[in-house]
Amino acid sequence: GGGWYRKSFLVPASMVGKRLSLYFEGVYMNSEVFVNGQSVGKRPYGYSSFAYDITPYIKVGEQNVIAVRVDNSKQRNCRWYTGAGIYRHVWLEKTGPVHLAQWPTYITTPEITQDYAVVKVQTTVTNTGNSEAEITVLQKVNGAQAVPATITLEPGTSGTVEQELRLPYPQLWSCESPHLYSMHTSMLVDGKVVDSKESSFGVRSIAWKKDGFYLNGEKVRLKGVCEHH
Repeated sequence: GGGWYRKSFLVPASMVGKRLSLYFEGVYMNSEVFVNGQSVGKRPYGYSSFAYDITPYIKVGEQNVIAVRVDNSKQRNCRWYTGAGIYRHVWLEKTGPVHLAQWPTYITTPEITQDYAVVKVQTTVTNTGNSEAEITVLQKVNGAQAVPATITLEPGTSGTVEQELRLPYPQLWSCESPHLYSMHTSMLVDGKVVDSKESSFGVRSIAWKKDGFYLNGEKVRLKGVCEHH
């Protein structure tokens, strides 16, 4: 069926000039989000996460109300039991006008040996402020550090920087040992850290060959079900 969620909270005066966004990890399904009675967006799907910039709708120094309408009445929409409603965490995220994007990093490991792995990182940064900003991006993982990258953004624009580092003696991700590393991304403006995030990733190589699927150079059998209609 359908349902509503509501939450009231005070936004202190110290939030003036900050950017506030709502990050939903999962809502099933056909959701619409309201802030102080104004619709900020609709999401027809139910499995993927999404975020809204709610800065224009917030009243600083006052009580604010967030309402979420969910409608799962139009069955059937999935062959699995889905339940309904907000089924994962919801976060209120605070940043400055110059910040990392919602999902800022794209990490790949194009070259892997026993001694090292080449880790490439693409990072998206955003300037929602009123003036030009010179941004420096730092990447660190397990003591390894990429060369700092700098980008200049005009107001109201976004940009992407690419960096590369070598991770010594990497522990590979596999089905038997799904080891993950954590990439720490920092963003600096005028030498001061203004935003940072952690991103998990695995070091592994994948390949499709004529005789099947290979993970880290070893053939892996995949099991699945094919349904014909």
